[in-house]
Amino acid sequence: MLSGILRSERSVTINIQTMRAFTRMRDMLGTNPKLAAKQGNWPYFVKV
Repeated sequence: MLSGILRSERSVTINIQTMRAFTRMRDMLGTNPKLAAKQGNWPYFVKV
């Protein structure tokens, strides 16, 4: 990740926020079949 290259506090913070956002989005798609269906062909980890 970028934080591994830059090694600054800001890049680490942004990396953590990005990972949290993707995790939250994955959780929302996994628990909401309607939302997941709207996304179409999402990655394999979302089971509708």
